[in-house]
Amino acid sequence: MRLSALSATLLAFAACKKEAAPSAPVAAAASSGPVVSASATSSASANAAPAPPPASTTCTTDSECILTTFPGCCSCCECGPLHATTISMDRAYRESCATRDCMPCGIQEASCTPCKDPAKEGMHARCRDSACILVETKAAAAEPAIACKTDDDCWMDDKHKPIKRPANLRGKKVEPCKGGEHKPACSKDGVCVVIAYKC
Repeated sequence: MRLSALSATLLAFAACKKEAAPSAPVAAAASSGPVVSASATSSASANAAPAPPPASTTCTTDSECILTTFPGCCSCCECGPLHATTISMDRAYRESCATRDCMPCGIQEASCTPCKDPAKEGMHARCRDSACILVETKAAAAEPAIACKTDDDCWMDDKHKPIKRPANLRGKKVEPCKGGEHKPACSKDGVCVVIAYKC
């Protein structure tokens, strides 16, 4: 009687253990990475900022070009030389530079280009052969003629352009090929000219 009771207890224990055995593993659980729900993924992608369009260095029309004096990343100068570039490249460059961590500018004195207002320089950005370039549209002002009576009324600047002779140089003679290849003179029309000699 005692033996049959013990046998019944062992049979009951075996039945319980069989029911508690783990089921076959799920394929998704076998992955080592974290499980992300579909709703969480869609929420994250909705909050992400859209990728900016790629910057282009080429152009097809003048409207894609811009004049800029932006000096570049980490420059200690307010302005750089005036140049033409595409609007998208200028925007991308400025945004990239805004995230740079640069050294302070007080360490050394920088030699800076004076700031220029592109609108007042008579220059425009134009698209030529798929590239943005500087184009001068302001016509050069004609230099007024300098009236004279004799050669002593005339002189020339360092670019050999005729100018009115300064008072301290009156009476000074300029001999061709000794003082240079150019000589100021008063033409028969009564205006100052510069004569060039082949020395």
